[in-house]
Amino acid sequence: MTSPATKPCPNCGAQMDAAAEICQRCGFKMVTAPQTNVQKKNPMIAAVASVLPGLGQIYVEETRKGVVLIVVALFMLYVAVAYRNIASELADALYIMLIIYGAYDSYNTANAINIGADTF
Repeated sequence: MTSPATKPCPNCGAQMDAAAEICQRCGFKMVTAPQTNVQKKNPMIAAVASVLPGLGQIYVEETRKGVVLIVVALFMLYVAVAYRNIASELADALYIMLIIYGAYDSYNTANAINIGADTF
C-alpha cells in the first residue's frame, strides 16, 4: 500500500520517497516533465488571420516567416496591379496559393504549440 510520502517505482514497483529522483532499489531515474508556461494559440484565429498573408504566422510567433510572406504577397500584388497581362493572372493565382499555404501552416503551427511539439 502506498502512503502519501511514497510512490511506487515505475520500473521495479518498489516503494520510494515521493520526492526521490532515483529508485534506491533498481537505480531507475525518474523523469519529470518540465513545467512550461507556453501560451495556447487558437488554430482558427491563426488560419483566419492568414487571409492577410503572414499575419497568421506572426500570431503564432513565427515573425520571420510572417514578414517574408508579407513581402512576397506585396510583391505579387504589385505585379498584379502594375502589369495587366498574363503575369498579373499568374500573380493572382500565386497570391491565392500563398493565402492557402499561410492558413494551413499557421493552423498546424498553432496546434503544434498547443501540444508542445516542435514547430520546425
